[in-house]
Amino acid sequence: MLMKKIKQTILFIGLFLTSCVWWDEKTSESDYELVFQILPILEMDQSGYYELPITSPEMPITHQIYAYVGGQNYTTFDFVDFGNTAVKWYGNLFTVNGDSLGYYSKRYGIDENWQYIRGDSSITYFGETQNFIPIMEPTVSMSNDSGLVNTFLNISPQIFQDTLVLNAATFDKYDNCLTDSCFRSIQIIFKI
Repeated sequence: MLMKKIKQTILFIGLFLTSCVWWDEKTSESDYELVFQILPILEMDQSGYYELPITSPEMPITHQIYAYVGGQNYTTFDFVDFGNTAVKWYGNLFTVNGDSLGYYSKRYGIDENWQYIRGDSSITYFGETQNFIPIMEPTVSMSNDSGLVNTFLNISPQIFQDTLVLNAATFDKYDNCLTDSCFRSIQIIFKI
Protein backbone atom coordinates (compact mmCIF):
# COMPACT_ATOMS: atom_id res chain seq x y z
CA MET A 1 0.00 0.00 0.00
CA LEU A 2 2.82 2.38 0.90
CA MET A 3 4.60 1.54 -2.36
CA LYS A 4 1.43 2.38 -4.32
CA LYS A 5 1.15 5.78 -2.57
CA ILE A 6 4.81 6.56 -3.34
CA LYS A 7 4.30 5.67 -7.02
CA GLN A 8 1.17 7.83 -7.20
CA THR A 9 2.98 10.75 -5.53
CA ILE A 10 5.93 10.49 -7.94
CA LEU A 11 3.53 10.28 -10.90
CA PHE A 12 1.58 13.32 -9.65
CA ILE A 13 4.74 15.40 -9.13
CA GLY A 14 6.04 14.40 -12.58
CA LEU A 15 2.76 15.36 -14.27
CA PHE A 16 2.61 18.62 -12.33
CA LEU A 17 6.15 19.63 -13.33
CA THR A 18 5.52 18.70 -16.96
CA SER A 19 2.29 20.70 -17.06
CA CYS A 20 4.02 23.71 -15.49
CA VAL A 21 6.72 23.61 -18.17
CA TRP A 22 4.08 23.23 -20.91
CA TRP A 23 2.00 26.08 -19.45
CA ASP A 24 5.06 28.32 -19.20
CA GLU A 25 5.93 27.57 -22.84
CA LYS A 26 2.37 28.30 -24.02
CA THR A 27 2.10 31.57 -22.09
CA SER A 28 5.62 32.83 -22.76
CA GLU A 29 5.94 36.12 -24.64
CA SER A 30 8.38 34.54 -27.08
CA ASP A 31 6.12 31.62 -27.98
CA TYR A 32 5.59 32.10 -31.69
CA GLU A 33 4.43 29.49 -34.15
CA LEU A 34 5.40 29.57 -37.80
CA VAL A 35 2.93 31.05 -40.30
CA PHE A 36 3.90 30.03 -43.84
CA GLN A 37 1.67 30.28 -46.91
CA ILE A 38 2.02 30.43 -50.68
CA LEU A 39 0.20 33.46 -52.12
CA PRO A 40 -0.30 32.81 -55.85
CA ILE A 41 -2.46 35.92 -56.59
CA LEU A 42 -4.70 33.76 -58.82
CA GLU A 43 -8.36 32.76 -58.87
CA MET A 44 -9.21 29.32 -57.49
CA ASP A 45 -11.69 27.05 -59.28
CA GLN A 46 -14.30 24.82 -57.60
CA SER A 47 -11.86 21.90 -57.47
CA GLY A 48 -9.22 23.84 -55.51
CA TYR A 49 -6.87 24.46 -58.44
CA TYR A 50 -5.48 27.93 -59.03
CA GLU A 51 -6.06 29.16 -62.60
CA LEU A 52 -3.30 31.00 -64.46
CA PRO A 53 -4.84 32.75 -67.48
CA ILE A 54 -3.02 32.29 -70.80
CA THR A 55 -3.39 35.19 -73.25
CA SER A 56 -1.87 33.39 -76.26
CA PRO A 57 -1.41 29.61 -76.63
CA GLU A 58 1.78 30.19 -78.67
CA MET A 59 3.61 32.63 -76.38
CA PRO A 60 5.47 31.87 -73.14
CA ILE A 61 4.23 33.61 -70.01
CA THR A 62 5.77 34.82 -66.76
CA HIS A 63 3.87 35.06 -63.48
CA GLN A 64 5.10 36.20 -60.07
CA ILE A 65 4.23 34.03 -57.05
CA TYR A 66 4.63 35.15 -53.43
CA ALA A 67 4.88 33.41 -50.08
CA TYR A 68 4.59 34.81 -46.56
CA VAL A 69 6.88 33.77 -43.70
CA GLY A 70 6.07 34.98 -40.22
CA GLY A 71 5.10 33.97 -36.72
CA GLN A 72 2.06 34.29 -34.50
CA ASN A 73 2.00 34.40 -30.73
CA TYR A 74 -1.13 32.47 -29.77
CA THR A 75 -1.19 34.05 -26.32
CA THR A 76 -1.27 37.69 -27.45
CA PHE A 77 -2.35 37.05 -31.08
CA ASP A 78 0.52 39.25 -32.29
CA PHE A 79 2.15 38.61 -35.65
CA VAL A 80 5.84 39.00 -36.47
CA ASP A 81 7.16 39.14 -40.05
CA PHE A 82 10.28 37.05 -40.62
CA GLY A 83 12.75 38.95 -42.77
CA ASN A 84 15.85 37.37 -44.29
CA THR A 85 14.33 33.86 -44.21
CA ALA A 86 15.12 31.40 -47.00
CA VAL A 87 12.33 29.73 -48.97
CA LYS A 88 13.12 26.93 -51.40
CA TRP A 89 10.77 26.50 -54.38
CA TYR A 90 10.11 23.13 -56.04
CA GLY A 91 7.95 22.20 -58.99
CA ASN A 92 7.09 19.17 -61.07
CA LEU A 93 7.67 20.68 -64.54
CA PHE A 94 11.04 21.25 -66.24
CA THR A 95 12.26 22.30 -69.68
CA VAL A 96 15.53 21.97 -71.59
CA ASN A 97 17.03 24.73 -73.76
CA GLY A 98 16.37 24.08 -77.43
CA ASP A 99 13.37 21.77 -76.92
CA SER A 100 10.19 23.66 -77.75
CA LEU A 101 8.09 20.52 -78.32
CA GLY A 102 8.27 18.68 -75.00
CA TYR A 103 9.07 18.99 -71.33
CA TYR A 104 9.91 16.83 -68.31
CA SER A 105 7.82 16.05 -65.25
CA LYS A 106 8.55 14.53 -61.85
CA ARG A 107 6.79 15.16 -58.54
CA TYR A 108 9.16 15.19 -55.57
CA GLY A 109 8.43 12.47 -53.06
CA ILE A 110 5.75 10.86 -55.26
CA ASP A 111 7.17 9.87 -58.66
CA GLU A 112 10.24 7.68 -58.88
CA ASN A 113 10.91 8.27 -62.59
CA TRP A 114 11.04 11.26 -64.89
CA GLN A 115 8.48 11.52 -67.67
CA TYR A 116 9.18 13.21 -71.00
CA ILE A 117 5.91 14.65 -72.30
CA ARG A 118 5.39 15.72 -75.90
CA GLY A 119 1.87 16.53 -77.00
CA ASP A 120 -0.44 13.70 -75.96
CA SER A 121 2.29 11.12 -75.40
CA SER A 122 4.77 10.51 -72.61
CA ILE A 123 7.68 8.15 -72.06
CA THR A 124 9.74 7.32 -69.00
CA TYR A 125 13.06 9.14 -69.13
CA PHE A 126 16.20 7.61 -67.58
CA GLY A 127 18.85 9.93 -69.04
CA GLU A 128 20.87 12.85 -67.75
CA THR A 129 18.94 15.50 -65.78
CA GLN A 130 21.68 18.10 -65.23
CA ASN A 131 20.38 20.36 -68.02
CA PHE A 132 16.79 20.42 -66.76
CA ILE A 133 15.56 23.94 -66.08
CA PRO A 134 12.89 24.41 -63.40
CA ILE A 135 10.08 26.70 -64.51
CA MET A 136 10.50 28.88 -61.43
CA GLU A 137 13.32 31.35 -60.92
CA PRO A 138 14.89 31.73 -58.44
CA THR A 139 14.57 28.33 -56.78
CA VAL A 140 15.76 29.78 -53.45
CA SER A 141 14.79 33.29 -52.35
CA MET A 142 15.00 35.35 -49.16
CA SER A 143 12.09 37.14 -47.52
CA ASN A 144 12.05 40.90 -47.16
CA ASP A 145 11.36 42.81 -43.91
CA SER A 146 7.61 42.24 -44.40
CA GLY A 147 8.06 38.45 -44.53
CA LEU A 148 7.31 38.32 -48.26
CA VAL A 149 9.33 36.22 -50.66
CA ASN A 150 8.76 35.67 -54.37
CA THR A 151 9.67 33.65 -57.42
CA PHE A 152 8.77 33.91 -61.09
CA LEU A 153 7.11 31.16 -63.10
CA ASN A 154 8.47 31.05 -66.66
CA ILE A 155 6.09 28.81 -68.58
CA SER A 156 6.66 27.61 -72.14
CA PRO A 157 3.62 26.96 -74.38
CA GLN A 158 4.23 23.18 -74.54
CA ILE A 159 3.46 23.01 -70.79
CA PHE A 160 0.04 24.71 -70.99
CA GLN A 161 -1.90 21.41 -71.04
CA ASP A 162 -0.38 20.14 -67.77
CA THR A 163 -0.86 20.99 -64.09
CA LEU A 164 1.93 22.64 -62.14
CA VAL A 165 2.42 21.38 -58.59
CA LEU A 166 4.29 24.25 -56.93
CA ASN A 167 5.92 23.55 -53.57
CA ALA A 168 7.70 25.82 -51.12
CA ALA A 169 9.67 24.91 -48.00
CA THR A 170 11.22 26.96 -45.21
CA PHE A 171 13.05 26.28 -41.95
CA ASP A 172 10.84 26.30 -38.86
CA LYS A 173 12.89 27.77 -36.03
CA TYR A 174 10.00 27.16 -33.63
CA ASP A 175 10.14 23.41 -34.29
CA ASN A 176 6.44 22.96 -35.04
CA CYS A 177 6.95 20.87 -38.18
CA LEU A 178 8.64 17.55 -38.75
CA THR A 179 12.37 17.73 -39.57
CA ASP A 180 12.49 21.45 -38.72
CA SER A 181 10.88 22.60 -41.95
CA CYS A 182 7.45 23.47 -43.21
CA PHE A 183 6.31 22.52 -46.66
CA ARG A 184 3.40 23.99 -48.63
CA SER A 185 2.02 22.95 -51.99
CA ILE A 186 -0.52 24.35 -54.48
CA GLN A 187 -1.73 23.17 -57.88
CA ILE A 188 -1.94 25.55 -60.83
CA ILE A 189 -3.71 24.90 -64.12
CA PHE A 190 -3.19 27.02 -67.21
CA LYS A 191 -6.45 28.44 -68.50
CA ILE A 192 -6.46 29.20 -72.21
